[in-house]
Order: sequence, then structure tokens, then C-alpha cells
Amino acid sequence: MYFPLIVPECLIAEPTETEIQAVLDESIDVMKGIAELAARHPEALHQMPRGTPVRRVDEVRATRYPVLSHVMIGDRPH
Repeated sequence: MYFPLIVPECLIAEPTETEIQAVLDESIDVMKGIAELAARHPEALHQMPRGTPVRRVDEVRATRYPVLSHVMIGDRPH
């Protein structure tokens, strides 16, 4: 997923060529469901996400205090 900065409120989904057809089809079905929900009940989208233990990301905190990790090939435990 990509949010281009030159087009307000735009979202671009760019699947890679390694994605299988079933995953692409499921993604399309989900996007169609979201579009139908937006057409029928636009206020419902303002209450998302629902039913997940994850809340919206605090983007300011994530930008100011990123949690970074890495494992170098030589640093792997044996």
C-alpha cells in the first residue's frame, strides 16, 4: 500500500508479481466490500478499525521515536 503525497486522500495498492491469484482475488473482494460499506454507511468508516486488538498508529510518536531492529549475518546466535 502506498499513499502518494501529490494526490490528496489517495491510496495505491501495488501487488508484487510474486502474489498468488487467490491473494489478489481476496484483496479485490475486501476492497469491493469497503466501497459498498462507504456507499451505504459512510459514517461507519470513521469508526474503523473495529473488532481488532490493534488501534490506529500514533504517527507522530512513531516518527519521533522509531523502533528499529536489525540482525546482521555475523550477529546471529549460533
